[in-house]
Amino acid sequence: MRGSILPSIVLLTILNPALGQVNVLTQHNDNQRTGANLSETVLTTSNVNVDHFGKLFTRPVDGHIYAQPLYVSNLSIGGGTHNVVFVATAHDSVYAFDGDDGVLYWHASLGTPVPSGVINTPNIPVEVGIISTPVIDPSTSTIYVVAKTYESSVQIHRLHALSLTTGVEKFGGPVQIAAQVSGTGDGGSNGVVPFVSSQENQRSALTLANGNVYMAFASHEDYSPYHGWILSYNKTTLQQNAVFNDTPNGGLGGIWMAGTGLTVDANGNVYCMTGNGTSDAQSGGVDYGECFLKLSPTLSVLDWFMPNDFDNLNAWDADLGSSGPMMIPGTNDLIGGGKEGILYLVNTSNMGHENGVDLVLQEWQAVSLNQPGSHHIHGAPIYYHGTGGTYIYLWGENDALRQFQFNGTGFNSTATSTSAMLAPEINTGMPGGTLSISANGATAGSGIVWATTVSDNDAIHAIVSGVVRAFDAADVSHELWNSRQDQARDDIGVFAKNCAPTVANGKVYVGTFNKELAVYGLNPPTPAVTQAISVDFQGNASSAMAPGETAGVVAVAHWNNAAAASGSASNLVDSAGTSTTAGVSWTSDNNWSTGVSEAAGNARMMKGYLDTGAGNGSTTTVTVTGLPAAYSARPYTVYVYLDGDNGGAWRTGAYTIGSTTIDAVDMGIDFGGIFARAVNSEGNYLVFPGLTGTSFTLTATGVDDIFRAPVNGIQIIANGDAAPPSPTGLTAHAGA
Repeated sequence: MRGSILPSIVLLTILNPALGQVNVLTQHNDNQRTGANLSETVLTTSNVNVDHFGKLFTRPVDGHIYAQPLYVSNLSIGGGTHNVVFVATAHDSVYAFDGDDGVLYWHASLGTPVPSGVINTPNIPVEVGIISTPVIDPSTSTIYVVAKTYESSVQIHRLHALSLTTGVEKFGGPVQIAAQVSGTGDGGSNGVVPFVSSQENQRSALTLANGNVYMAFASHEDYSPYHGWILSYNKTTLQQNAVFNDTPNGGLGGIWMAGTGLTVDANGNVYCMTGNGTSDAQSGGVDYGECFLKLSPTLSVLDWFMPNDFDNLNAWDADLGSSGPMMIPGTNDLIGGGKEGILYLVNTSNMGHENGVDLVLQEWQAVSLNQPGSHHIHGAPIYYHGTGGTYIYLWGENDALRQFQFNGTGFNSTATSTSAMLAPEINTGMPGGTLSISANGATAGSGIVWATTVSDNDAIHAIVSGVVRAFDAADVSHELWNSRQDQARDDIGVFAKNCAPTVANGKVYVGTFNKELAVYGLNPPTPAVTQAISVDFQGNASSAMAPGETAGVVAVAHWNNAAAASGSASNLVDSAGTSTTAGVSWTSDNNWSTGVSEAAGNARMMKGYLDTGAGNGSTTTVTVTGLPAAYSARPYTVYVYLDGDNGGAWRTGAYTIGSTTIDAVDMGIDFGGIFARAVNSEGNYLVFPGLTGTSFTLTATGVDDIFRAPVNGIQIIANGDAAPPSPTGLTAHAGA
């Protein structure tokens, strides 16, 4: 391994020989941004399947997770030696959980995040706090974090250096982030352009190199004035020592790269890709919109490449910087691509500048144009050298996962293999798939490509459901497992945008917008035999469900049929067909149905529904009483299914049981065989875990000014077997 690009998973072991396991200390595993953990000896293509692999547990946090979880093996913490996973949230919190059992060691709150409404940034809903992936320095046991806070109506960025073992601030931190450069660009005056926190989004992952912490900035929603900035701070003094602005005499040029960190070569040079912005370097200027950039460790420009269609990219908001560059190990070559879906292979010894033609090693349309919608690349490709060859993997918008082979000097531009499914699977939208890879070196049968994707909707300005997937790295047409094969056990819930899975020591850590960290691994808990009472609201569908039809996320038979817009039924049968003491009553304004073709099972259950009347505030009520002891003796879970005849419109309903209300956005499409969980988001089902007592009432209230808030069916799951609530009451170990 060479110089500053020494992979993080090796670095900690070298600094402390007693530590012999994997560590993930930076976004995509190393400063080359390969996304690869090549020391995974537990997970293989033989055991990652629905029978042996699944969700082990979740741990609650206080906000959305945009930052990739980081991981340290054999850390001295809490009076012992433990594997620890670190999670940062948009609520400006950092958590240290035990990586094996989820015990909380410490939680640091770094301030009050900025409400998204203050910035008017639907790209980051709810709040803007810690959005970038932190970075860990094992030599000083420090995790570095940039948090955005809201203080007396002022937006402020600060760099924090926290102890890995306690979460306490170090090195005199935090320090407020400020900067300026000479120039005549947007937002400047008197020949000076200042850094303005309210205009800047710190999305790109932090980078540790050359004894410094580097951070890059872009905009919120392209609100001008803003610039692309890279700032450098000494890792032990936290003093700023270098500043770079990529459009000092112009504007824009954000450096966000969909969360990818800066890339660093063996000499400590820093690389990035910039977005839409002033582009005059080709005529001797100092503005580098739409560029690959090579910067010295002190952030002076050494070289650059600008695609010859840069004007078109600027005109169509097709910025190059929606992706970050990856350095191909063993070469001087970078690869990356932006919203056109074109990958560029660039020689860092002679990057090519801009000459009317692209003087690069290779470029090709890597994201298929055959599908409708956009063809953006978000994030970066990942890299793997296995027994069958050397490959990169890429999952662009509205496309399949693609595997491209590298021959040492270039790529076969025809994919070696592709996945069977697109992302999204049904509609069109952003951002495609966010990838990581695990393998035991080049050992056959060990390479696995991990992906988080949206399920069937656009995540650009919405909170949507997601899927976690695993593919054979030798042939990505072979999907090994996904979180919907046993959805009741493994569902990820709401997709965390551009947040890569972290794989370490036999476990996969996935951030979510459910306000929880999900942890997957071998031998997931086996639930008890499911006891369920299920009710299908037939609506005006032509036929009722037969006793033998199986339906639902928790797939069971013996659904109770409830016809008419209002009514009641007693002695409901359970999933074994046994009569119980439970009863149900319901009132609604309408019976209705979707355009789903009636067929046994899920399609028939989702066909008809109870519908609210016209007008904001119209409500459907479903009350269940007399639940038997098998349900009421322990907390139980209620699933609610919703799919209305929306004619392509997205409509919102507020669904309430007890003190819990979940807003669900009916997705505007008829049920197509895929269940998507709504967690204050788009979806076609939602979950109320941890309910108690022998009765409950569900209210479904139309939030729009036209009738909707459908209720197609409900399921009551005994003992919470199908969806146990996240553990609570976590205690910190000594010294936290």
